Amino acid sequence: MSGRGVAATEDAILANFLIVSDPDSNRRDEYLEQIEGQIAPLSGLVVGRVEHAGIGVRWAASPRAPVSVAETESSVAVVWGMAYRRHDDRAVDARALGARSPHAAGDVLEPLDGYHAAVVYRDSAGLAISADLLGLFPIYYAAIDNVLVAGTSPELLRQYPGFSARLDHEGLIGLLMTHGLLGGRTLIAGVRRLQPGHVLRRAPGGPAAECIQYRIPDPSALSEQPFEEQVDALGNAVEGAVGRYASHRSSIGLLLSGGRDTRLLGGFLREAGCTIDAVTFGQESDYEVRCARAVGRALGATHRVTSVPEDAFVHGADSQAKWGQLGSGFSTVHTWGMIKELTLHESPIVSGYLVGRIAGGASMISQNGPYGQSISFDTAYPLCAPVSIERTVLRRLLCDDDARDAVQTVLERMRHDYDTTETVETQRPWRYLLYHFERFHAGAVPWHLSFGAWPVVPVLDQRLLATIGGMHPWALANRRAQDALLCRRFPDLARIILDRNAHNIDPLQPTLGYRARRRVRRWVTLTRLLRERPQDGIEPRYYYRMYDLNGPGWRAIRRLAEPHRETLSDLFDVKALREYLPPPEDTIEMRDTIVDGSGRKLLLGLMLWRGRVGI
Repeated sequence: MSGRGVAATEDAILANFLIVSDPDSNRRDEYLEQIEGQIAPLSGLVVGRVEHAGIGVRWAASPRAPVSVAETESSVAVVWGMAYRRHDDRAVDARALGARSPHAAGDVLEPLDGYHAAVVYRDSAGLAISADLLGLFPIYYAAIDNVLVAGTSPELLRQYPGFSARLDHEGLIGLLMTHGLLGGRTLIAGVRRLQPGHVLRRAPGGPAAECIQYRIPDPSALSEQPFEEQVDALGNAVEGAVGRYASHRSSIGLLLSGGRDTRLLGGFLREAGCTIDAVTFGQESDYEVRCARAVGRALGATHRVTSVPEDAFVHGADSQAKWGQLGSGFSTVHTWGMIKELTLHESPIVSGYLVGRIAGGASMISQNGPYGQSISFDTAYPLCAPVSIERTVLRRLLCDDDARDAVQTVLERMRHDYDTTETVETQRPWRYLLYHFERFHAGAVPWHLSFGAWPVVPVLDQRLLATIGGMHPWALANRRAQDALLCRRFPDLARIILDRNAHNIDPLQPTLGYRARRRVRRWVTLTRLLRERPQDGIEPRYYYRMYDLNGPGWRAIRRLAEPHRETLSDLFDVKALREYLPPPEDTIEMRDTIVDGSGRKLLLGLMLWRGRVGI
């Protein structure tokens, strides 16, 4: 193994590791030498390498990223990130993982908590590659004859000698219908993304296969307990998940929003005695910043407020199109503009990604009839794919009958997957949403952030997921349990104004003084609405501004993609595409900036991808 710094280039690559299993050592070594020049074009990253028997491993990461390597005469193991065994506060390094890894073909790596990816190769058992419990850390793979290539970007995989890259039409349709990778199929035929809760295994001389490793438990006896006891159980589980990262550190970073999730995590970090170094992205007029500043003061945190530069949109979009290849959608490209700020953090940084969706993930059940009843696919699908391209619109966009027929084929495959999900019926919508949307949307951001400071994602914890999975859907719906926990454990934080991504920023638990002031204003509702409307045309809802296709950042992306519009002429009707996604100088009318813009962003990403990759 060795490491060296690499000079910067224009691109910000998304891939940070690559694994090759090929009995032809000359071909493997030539490929790895070629790829090593591409794997870390960001300045300040460090390249690492391992060679063992029939495999080669390359990676690029921040110098502070937790990476460990262990080699013996008969095995090699690498861990990227912080991984933990259940009920253990000590991180698992590569040596410990290698010692407990499969010793025989067919054995499966044990599931580990924390945001991480890992590879273990043993002469007697072959290769095993795994990621976190929910598959947030991206792992793509391609099997080419007797070769297996795996890594964090499809772009590097397609460059392997002898790989003939072509468009996977059903992969494309699934992406447009779910804003994610349906069944792991990508835009490139033969390249797949590892499914959540699975490990990729390849026995010596055998084919690669995905094996089940972890599944969120179904509701348990906890669901029969009084609501207060379920809230207590949730609190204990969150406390344990946060505590394992805080217990060995005097200070820790916190990506602090103005909403529920990070103030809850911040409260537990404060209880653990950590000094909190918080950062919030936005501008002073944002509800996000106003609320986060008050929370930061209550936590006693050092707190910085900064913004994502506008040019970060273009750089992020260009890189994500080529290297991410829409495997994590195309709505969160601005988060690449957060990396520079996060490099200032010496310690890992706690984030609230997926806390709300998982701890309040049954909220859709409350919208669809009595609790405990099953929810059909037709009812759940619009809730599970709110930011995809609606089916009738997609059929109108596609230019030939075969492609339009594929929409129905993909829909039936989705229906089958939904109906055969191994869980109680009331949890199916929640799991489907988590695995087919949230995993590729909010769940993609931690990987982006890892190039600045290593992200701590507390929801990637077996005890916490078992607790949430064991609770009654009613207790979770509409964030009941989460709000009750926040009010009970941290009443001072519950009394602080709350960003809901809406114009209502009332606290969860308003003080008498706040209520009195609100009553004074209530006599004329319009006055209050006017007071909270954007000043000087500035949108105060942070995410509505960042996701606005008509905003300056996304206008720049539209200008970047426009020259590549013609690359989609073999897939989409040119006139229909222009009506759905007008040129950048046109303003797009949308009822909801976030929801109505997401499908169009996928097409922008597709234009850039085809323009860069040419498949």
